[in-house]
Amino acid sequence: MHLKDLKAQKKFFATLDNPLICAIIEERFRFDDAEQALNRLKQVRKKHQVVSFDEKSVTLWIKGFAITKEQERKGYVGNYACLYIKSLEEKGITLAAELIVLPLAEHPLKKRPQHKHPNWAHPIMRSIAKKQTYPSIEIAQAVLDLLHDEFKDTTIPAAYHKLYVHLYSKEKQRALPIQKIVLKIVPVSQDGERIQYEDMPDYEEKHDLFRIDWKENTGRSKKGGGMKAAVAAMAAGMGGR
Repeated sequence: MHLKDLKAQKKFFATLDNPLICAIIEERFRFDDAEQALNRLKQVRKKHQVVSFDEKSVTLWIKGFAITKEQERKGYVGNYACLYIKSLEEKGITLAAELIVLPLAEHPLKKRPQHKHPNWAHPIMRSIAKKQTYPSIEIAQAVLDLLHDEFKDTTIPAAYHKLYVHLYSKEKQRALPIQKIVLKIVPVSQDGERIQYEDMPDYEEKHDLFRIDWKENTGRSKKGGGMKAAVAAMAAGMGGR
């Protein structure tokens, strides 16, 4: 098979949920001859992403395969394995899997480390930076909800389809590595909705990292009377309740 043929096929990583992979790992197959076993290995190559193969074996990465407690702690979600033809002591042939231990850096999938703050490498933030379009407000809002669910301590969900975020950023011009931004859902002509991000100004009030938009919520700017004026306006709007 040529390289262009491999690229033309949509292949997935092997997992323990796949019956064929599971049967090979647990050595359940019983073949009368090697040709039958090789046909099964060809099925593996056809359906899954593989690293290499020869006439009698296939090497690939399998999600969930042979993970130790120590590996799980370090972020492993799978391991490499060589699937090969194995002769049985009794009559017949089977397929078996031999573990191949490689450093986590060489694995295609791994657990993302848990952080207090999201950063621009986070999948959701990457999609926002790339200006991904969503078919509806509901779907865009679901994306914001996912980000908040993962980072409850450093995000604040707000009205009007907004999410205030403390983002870890490595931009050199920043005195601190935290970038305060607000994510907003905005329409994009007829294509749908987009999540737009904006920098938040660095307010002087150190006790409150996230400041509400006073003009939007009270009808008065923060400069025109400060905190007391805004609170008074809000109380008046509540009708003295």
